[in-house]
Amino acid sequence: MKRAIPVLRYLLSIHISALAILSFIRIILYWSNLDKITDKSFILFIKALLKGIQFDNVIACYVMAIPLIILPFFVIEGRWVKPAIKVVNIYFIVLYTFIFGFEIANIPYFKYFFTHIGASVLQWMQFGKDTAGMLFQESSYFLYFILFFIITILFTLWINILGKKAVKQWNQKDDIKYCVFVPILVTLWVGCFIGIRGTLELYPIRTGKAYFSNKPFYNQLGVNPLFYFTKSYSGYKKNRNHLEKVISEETAIKNVRKYFSLSDDHFNDHQISRYIPAKTKVSPMNIVIILMEGVSSKVLEYTLREGNFLTPYLHELINKSYYFSNIYSAGIHTNNGIVATLYGYPTQFNKPMMPSENVYYTGLPVTLRENGYQTHFFVTGNPQYDNMNLFLRNNGFDNIHSQYNYPSDKIVNSFGVPDRYLFEYGLNMLNSSKVKAPFLATFLTVSNHPPLVIPEEYKNKNLTDYEAILTYTDDCIRYFMESASKEDWYENTLFVLTGDHGNLMGEQPYAMSLSYNQIPLIFYSPQFEDAPQTFEQPGLQIDVYPSIMELLGYSYINNTFGESLFSHTRPYAYFVSDTYMGCVNEELFYMFNPLSREESLYRYKEKSTENILPLHPEIAEDMKTYGTSMLRAADYIVKSGLSGPDIIK
Repeated sequence: MKRAIPVLRYLLSIHISALAILSFIRIILYWSNLDKITDKSFILFIKALLKGIQFDNVIACYVMAIPLIILPFFVIEGRWVKPAIKVVNIYFIVLYTFIFGFEIANIPYFKYFFTHIGASVLQWMQFGKDTAGMLFQESSYFLYFILFFIITILFTLWINILGKKAVKQWNQKDDIKYCVFVPILVTLWVGCFIGIRGTLELYPIRTGKAYFSNKPFYNQLGVNPLFYFTKSYSGYKKNRNHLEKVISEETAIKNVRKYFSLSDDHFNDHQISRYIPAKTKVSPMNIVIILMEGVSSKVLEYTLREGNFLTPYLHELINKSYYFSNIYSAGIHTNNGIVATLYGYPTQFNKPMMPSENVYYTGLPVTLRENGYQTHFFVTGNPQYDNMNLFLRNNGFDNIHSQYNYPSDKIVNSFGVPDRYLFEYGLNMLNSSKVKAPFLATFLTVSNHPPLVIPEEYKNKNLTDYEAILTYTDDCIRYFMESASKEDWYENTLFVLTGDHGNLMGEQPYAMSLSYNQIPLIFYSPQFEDAPQTFEQPGLQIDVYPSIMELLGYSYINNTFGESLFSHTRPYAYFVSDTYMGCVNEELFYMFNPLSREESLYRYKEKSTENILPLHPEIAEDMKTYGTSMLRAADYIVKSGLSGPDIIK
């Protein structure tokens, strides 16, 4: 029996060591997000850590399964134990190098998105060079690279020590007492199987098992990131809609048609298409849209230590504009923001909105081009990233201006040129003979996306890097607007400024970050005689296109999910992250996770963390039906090819 004990001890030691390291990484995750935790409770932390060990054990048991089945047979045979342990060592080192790397990579991802890495990250993998540049050019990530190398090296050394010790203690001459060895081995096999299931209950462990409190951070802290990713990927691989078990396509379409006041025989083949007659005389103004990377409405609340606003020009612009203060982005990624703003379609869970296959939409570029507009899109970097070039050219843009058009010495990082040069180039192009009015020009800024490149004159010891780059972004917009005001085309131009999505800012009382979806929306034109005006009703990024069309005075077919903010009031605003659907009205915030079926309702204006869903189940159900119907119907229409103009179908 002595010759079996060292081998079993070797396997058990590796298992425990892996769990210890995964717990250590979880502690680092906790420490790096202290600024977002509303309740720094030691008790909650310990409970989350114990939940985490349970989920980590699922991953560790999967890894252990093969060695635990194979290695004992070499022990019984009495030969090849030494080379078998060497092979098993390599097996453990390779797998855990990947697992530790994934877990450590999850730390900065979580810090940025307030959620674990999900299947949506796969859409970036096809843009390897640009994505790698984003990672390796961001200096704050270096600490995580160092942590990964230290853990990997130490674990490799420890594995080798354990392997050598097991070989040294193994004695081929000792007999195995099968009456003892077999029950122990079977017990370990059963334990490993239970560990893989994560529970003794009827169904295997699910993500929702980690949710034990009303504190969203501690709930997420308990989930193993790799476990979370695999669950997310299973639906992504099957191209399943997260809502298919929540609401049927037929019910969703029926509900949406009711929300849009469509009769059964009205444009039935297009499902949601409706004719929008002009309310004013046609005014073919130029349209300039600035999609501000990661600018949350929270940014406008930031003040410097002297009491001045961090973004003074945006405030100055609001004071002479139509400003919508309660607008929500469709999702939390740039591709979500582009499609929502320009084409009026909501975001789907974990799905790229600009896929590599051809997808067609009606929307602002298509409709304006049909009305004689030139269409231009200005991006700082590689137009292939996020499949922008393919998607935008398929959907109404004749001209894509990108790093292919800029001098190489102006490129500062993997995302291309800084915002200031983007606007300089854009102004020169709009002033050139190549551009004829009326035109649509969309600018996508990026300077305040990591890796941050802060110009020297904006570096300030009293500001964080994020605050410094926001002051730069604000000044870039000031430069563009003030320079444009000197041009002939300025007086007949409508400027629309909004975030492509928000950003993670301040403490996070809810599992879904409102600051990541709540964005500013500014309509400005020198022709506005009744500005400024502030509108506080809930609205959506997808409402930008119909709102612009109403201001221009064109009649058109609206084949989108957007409605004009100037003539329609939504009962709720709905939006998604990679994991949750959110829905808000003036007072309440409803959250729904379609995978775990977790749902909650909060008084978000009061920043209350009390889940009042049991007190208002009918309101929660109405919000759920509204949001899920819109999302499910949108997915159906896109998949069915009903989102594009007739000429394409």
